[in-house]
Amino acid sequence: MDDLPEELRAQLALLASAEAELERIRTSILAADAARAAIVQPYVGSGIPIRILQLGSNVPGGHTNTDQIFTPDRYEVTTMRVELASDERPLPAHDLVFNAIADPDSCDAALVRAQSLVTRTNKPVLNAPAAARLTGRLGNGTRLRDLPGVRAPRIARLARALLQGASAEATLRAHGLAFPLLLRAPGFHNGEHFTRVAAPADLAPALARIPGEELYAIEFIDLRDDAGRFWKYRAMIVDGALYPAHLAVARDWNVHYFSAEMGEEEQAAQRRFCDDIAGYLGPAAMQALSEVARALNLDYAGIDFSLAPSGEVVVFEANAAMTIYVPDSGDSLASRRSAALRIHDAVRAMIARRSGRAA
Repeated sequence: MDDLPEELRAQLALLASAEAELERIRTSILAADAARAAIVQPYVGSGIPIRILQLGSNVPGGHTNTDQIFTPDRYEVTTMRVELASDERPLPAHDLVFNAIADPDSCDAALVRAQSLVTRTNKPVLNAPAAARLTGRLGNGTRLRDLPGVRAPRIARLARALLQGASAEATLRAHGLAFPLLLRAPGFHNGEHFTRVAAPADLAPALARIPGEELYAIEFIDLRDDAGRFWKYRAMIVDGALYPAHLAVARDWNVHYFSAEMGEEEQAAQRRFCDDIAGYLGPAAMQALSEVARALNLDYAGIDFSLAPSGEVVVFEANAAMTIYVPDSGDSLASRRSAALRIHDAVRAMIARRSGRAA
């Protein structure tokens, strides 16, 4: 290099300096991303904690809420946002991975990224991203429909334009759908952007209320009882076993626990369900739910369902994006509180077993 012209040597020196500065900036960015990617909940208990690496996403919603389960007196939890995780850095120290990305309708890209990340660990992975990717509303509607004792509403994911034109009814008929039906925006939960369309004349006003260029058109199954009430149950799956969570009853088809109409009769039914799910539902419904649990192949997930007069289990939703909160104490909530605590204890016992820390 000494025999090169001085001007060229100076240019090469500047280039080397610029490359070094770019590498410094790149290293700094990677370090910053790594710091933002992983948030640690420190352990405050005694003894050696179980270290959980929890996978999450930048996309809001559609996650498994573990706040009441992964408490700092029991676990050291590192929550990693997979979009910011670096392929050039090792994963944070952990005894077990819990994938909390639960809704493929809104977080499929994050689940794909999570699939890649978990190939870098030899520790147990709960709620494997590959299994979670199959639990979208459309996928579930197809694969659960053929299970014995199970009925899943027909569902189609359609472009808005197909529902706005003169051929909308023909499009719906081609997918086995008729009025009344339900319209839902993908990626939303808790009844948001979800409406019933009674007749073709109601389709345009319904579309105006729902965002998105694609929508779910869903078969409406009228499961009202003789008193005009809709009943919706939630059971949770923990390591293959079924646990009752709650019952919600309302006269509106869009039933959620927060809007349920729970009088004495309904509360009594909830107590029976929460205290003895198998005795309440009977062997046929329990077997159908077990088939759903096997199909999902998730370690911790939920099933929202009702019971048809024929005895079939009608599955509305089945995935890991379901939260079980422990309600405050109170006579009317005692059974639901006990049910929630049993679910949380079952998850903790599963974590202890899978991490090799069971007594």
